[in-house]
Amino acid sequence: MKQIKRTSIIITILLCVLTSIFSLTACGKVAVENVVLDKSTATIKVEETLQLMGTVIPNDATESTISWQSSADSVATVSATGLVIGIGEGTCTITASADGKFAVCVITVKKKAPDLKSLYQKYCDGKSWAEVASDGSYLDIDDNPYDFDDYYIEAADTAIQLLNEAMGLPSSLYNDMLQTTWSMGKQQETYESIGIKVSWTYHPDKGLEVTYKLLDV
Repeated sequence: MKQIKRTSIIITILLCVLTSIFSLTACGKVAVENVVLDKSTATIKVEETLQLMGTVIPNDATESTISWQSSADSVATVSATGLVIGIGEGTCTITASADGKFAVCVITVKKKAPDLKSLYQKYCDGKSWAEVASDGSYLDIDDNPYDFDDYYIEAADTAIQLLNEAMGLPSSLYNDMLQTTWSMGKQQETYESIGIKVSWTYHPDKGLEVTYKLLDV
């Protein structure tokens, strides 16, 4: 009987000790109340980067390390430090989490803007009928740079078609250019998905002149 009573006392003491240890551990932990990101939405282009900044509240939380995850690595990836890289067109969600709390940023990735200087070098380099800005902000093609009557340079028109195709512009655009008359004045189309504006004019004595201009320059 005394042995049973002694055992019971020992078990009670152990339970008290364990409870005290657990209580001290629980009291020593500062839980995360919230995770905040500096952006809730963002738009970048393919190959562009964006640094997201995450904040854990309170700042003395025990588990303050933020984990990062992308909902679609084919659209955008995110590093362990919150650096986002655009991979392909589309939309995905970047999640920052810590101790069961999280915040999200919706990332939209658009096509990379055309490299007009590279396109110039490929299709128009050194030609008198083409001009590219030193900063690559625009590319101009004139199929009658000398303003001769009833004259045009076929290679210039071919370059316009090739440029339209290389930039993924609608196949109907070149036909629209050909159907433009001098009385219609300056025409233009904006393609925000690839970040470019195309404008053109036509005159019987001056030919067709087309300008490709980047939107973000």
